[in-house]
Amino acid sequence: METSFLLQTNFSVIPILNLMPETKYKIKVLAVHAAGYVDGTVDSDWIQTPPVSTYLATPINFRVTRQYVRGASLRALIEWEPPKETGGCFFRLYAMPPQGTYDSMETQFWGELRYELRSLQFSSEYSLEVYNFDENFDMHSKPANLSFRTADCLSAAEFNYNICPPEKPENVSIRSTAMYADDAEHPVSDILVTWDPPRYLRHHNAISNYTLSYWKTPDMHNVRLILPHHGNLVLPGTTTNSTIHGCHWDSVYEIYLTALSPGGRSEQFKQTITLGNGGLTRRQEVGTKVTSGVKQRDITRQEP
Repeated sequence: METSFLLQTNFSVIPILNLMPETKYKIKVLAVHAAGYVDGTVDSDWIQTPPVSTYLATPINFRVTRQYVRGASLRALIEWEPPKETGGCFFRLYAMPPQGTYDSMETQFWGELRYELRSLQFSSEYSLEVYNFDENFDMHSKPANLSFRTADCLSAAEFNYNICPPEKPENVSIRSTAMYADDAEHPVSDILVTWDPPRYLRHHNAISNYTLSYWKTPDMHNVRLILPHHGNLVLPGTTTNSTIHGCHWDSVYEIYLTALSPGGRSEQFKQTITLGNGGLTRRQEVGTKVTSGVKQRDITRQEP
């Protein structure tokens, strides 16, 4: 029985080259302190190398073991094992991001049979392949394939609004005031919008601002008779209510509300509110009688 010193390493996985085929080997590992002290040895079981072959088997147990956020970057830890029948020391890993092309990670000496994918997109699909190669990277096995979906940003980052867009505002309430006449004595009403902030709002996890948008939906039968009305209100992040003034009566409005943080913009809350009849039909009045102070005016008009 022959004993040989192989190498010194800080890795827990190393390739041992130029072994004889169909031969039994036992590996001895010594833990050595930086000062030179030896802290015991560990012997492996006897292992037998496979016969000479040009066949390379596919890596096994290819998996994602962990997803986590470091800084503002989403990462995933990928692991695999060499095939049991032929083993393997040299691997090439391919990763294809969403709507992208494969990037390859080729390492002749993996410190461990794992790889950390970095700067991943949240809530996205990725496809991976890993191959077993010979030492010259001339021949390779069939690939082991893996597809996985990355984590949602908020849950992975522990609901940190500095990294992720916040949830949309909660408990949004939209109602209108009584009809009144504007300066031109058109019938109008105000729309009152109230809401609660996203649920994980804290003094260190703040909302930068809210955007409240409104859009008057036109009546296609009478579009030439209807005044447009739309706009955006940018509100401080501490706001929980706002009023849209002078909304046209007998109209339908779409109301949109989003929250913005350093991590991005939330999903949009959307709701429709109807003022009066909500729109005009053929041969219906465009206006109505409105009392403003002591002045009364009939603004009735019929479609030709």
